[in-house]
Amino acid sequence: MIQEGSVFFLKGTEPSPHYHILLFRDPSGQDKTSIAVYITSRTTMPDQTCEFNEGDEFFIEMYSWVKYRNCKLLFDIDLSHFKPLGVVSTETLEKIKTGFRTALKDGKIIGDVKSTFLRWEDNRLYNSMH
Repeated sequence: MIQEGSVFFLKGTEPSPHYHILLFRDPSGQDKTSIAVYITSRTTMPDQTCEFNEGDEFFIEMYSWVKYRNCKLLFDIDLSHFKPLGVVSTETLEKIKTGFRTALKDGKIIGDVKSTFLRWEDNRLYNSMH
């Protein structure tokens, strides 16, 4: 089942596969789209917005951090070919979401991901008022 917090091991535009976490899902359910971030263990210029240590989650084996600059939109049709490895804890999901909002304010998230997230937030706010 595809849900927020699902973990996938995917190869995207990066040269090697990474653990991707579905962070936000289209709240309307119409787009069948998710915003995903990935975890990296590279030690060159890590982004300290959201860091993890070995054992903080079931798949984290060493110091790692969320690479918000490379978050992406993933479509359910593509994810249907892969089986999630599990789901992160509620605490981890909230930690990464908080970091996402910080990274958004800091200008680290741009393009389609930024515009999609802001549209979802606008729709969520509009629907909560009606």
